[in-house]
Amino acid sequence: MKENLKLNDEFIGLNYSITRIYGEKVRNEFDVLMINKNSPIIVECKTSNYDKITKRNFLQETIYKLDSLKKEFGLSAKGYIFTLDNEIKETDYERAKIYGIEIMNREKILKEKFL
Repeated sequence: MKENLKLNDEFIGLNYSITRIYGEKVRNEFDVLMINKNSPIIVECKTSNYDKITKRNFLQETIYKLDSLKKEFGLSAKGYIFTLDNEIKETDYERAKIYGIEIMNREKILKEKFL
């Protein structure tokens, strides 16, 4: 992404957290924050999307979390989920699209020039 967008290091940050108070304190962490043409790009990175033992879907949780974070950064904020997992349910792609989030699986990351 850095090369594709031609961003300098000062426009890229790793491992951020924000704390909001909505009745109670809510702390959210995210992996990457970039600023491109005054627009924030928030990236969540996942090695796996599902816990095969508990059947827990991390991807759905990440979509909702990223949507919430995007709202904090304004209308121009973009959200991406980068995952090394290629097994992504179509319903997860559809849900992400509804929230304006793009999922980049391993295959897309390796072969596509994105953004």
